[in-house]
Amino acid sequence: MSYQEIKPKISNAFSKIGTQNGSSCPPSLDNRATIAHELFVADTLASMATKRKDEAKKAAMSAGILGEDYVEGATVQTYDNEYLNISAKTATASKGIDKTKLMNELIKALGNEKAAKVMEAVQKENKPATSFIFAVK
Repeated sequence: MSYQEIKPKISNAFSKIGTQNGSSCPPSLDNRATIAHELFVADTLASMATKRKDEAKKAAMSAGILGEDYVEGATVQTYDNEYLNISAKTATASKGIDKTKLMNELIKALGNEKAAKVMEAVQKENKPATSFIFAVK
């Protein structure tokens, strides 16, 4: 069986989770229960998929299929057999600002009070992350 045949089978099995095979939403009088159920199933699947992917990457690294360091901006083949080819594409690193170093440099150049004002003026607030807690009854 080829990977062109395997991928749709994985997709089909995945789409049935939460709707068939004994994992569908239990009957409820609340008309939003199926939506809440879908959120629960999707969150559970995402968590499980992340853990499975992390474990697969560890195993692939241990087996020499993947490496640890790749050249920035390059694409390199890491594995090849009669069915599957794996390549690693490394993006260009993003640059960020070290707030502590910036503040120290501003203090040296401007003094404490002006440095604090500059830091206050350039700060922006990001939307806080929200995670969902599912309590099964």
